[in-house]
Amino acid sequence: VVLTYGNNVPLVEKAQEEWGKMGISATIINLRTLGVATDWATIVPWIEKLGKVMILETERKTGSAGADLSAGIAEHFFRLLDAPIKRLSARDIPTAAGKLNEEFELPQIKDIIRAGRELAEF
Repeated sequence: VVLTYGNNVPLVEKAQEEWGKMGISATIINLRTLGVATDWATIVPWIEKLGKVMILETERKTGSAGADLSAGIAEHFFRLLDAPIKRLSARDIPTAAGKLNEEFELPQIKDIIRAGRELAEF
């Protein structure tokens, strides 16, 4: 299951097409709320069913909403996992300016495809 939100959803949908060609299926959950309002009722059944989780965000990895989400999954639903949680985030660097720097800082489709393949192969 891929947990993501906002502008990342179309990127994951493109990656999902490529994963399909590799025989990898993934369910995408577009998170509408995070933090204390995280929709665990939607997330947990998919973790239970699939056993693997990827979290994709454009925030920096350290101290992000994805870090909190990952911690919540590990703390409360660890026994449902068949693999480590895969996190794909912006690099922990100062915010870059310009298109080339943005592509370096933020996860790109090729990064998402690679991470999904690695998680599927675990």
